[in-house]
Amino acid sequence: MLITDGVDNASHLSIEQAVEVARRVSVPVYTIGFLSVSENLLPKSSRMTGLEVLRYVSAETGGDVFAVDDPEELKEAVRRVDVELRYSICWATTPARTSSTARSTRSRRGRQARFNVRTRSGFYGVR
Repeated sequence: MLITDGVDNASHLSIEQAVEVARRVSVPVYTIGFLSVSENLLPKSSRMTGLEVLRYVSAETGGDVFAVDDPEELKEAVRRVDVELRYSICWATTPARTSSTARSTRSRRGRQARFNVRTRSGFYGVR
């Protein structure tokens, strides 16, 4: 779980590199961002706003993103992550070919399904 204002001011890795590390170790990242941070605090060179960065990290790793304004919303976001992790089911598959290159994934569910499906955008094979 990553709780942040979404402003990168001291990283040694780029967002893409950090996501790559999380994906390689199969860690879903749940991000909680404070909306009260002004977008003008973002570095001028930033390609994405703080919330866009958090959405990207969560989507690429199979987590979820929550935007909060106050402590009560923060408590609710943490509770929702707790419930999701507590009652989640992990499904895994082994590719026919082994390779350490990235592969994409896609998931579908029927129209009548009453559950959410969350997946990473891809995975790495194991040699």
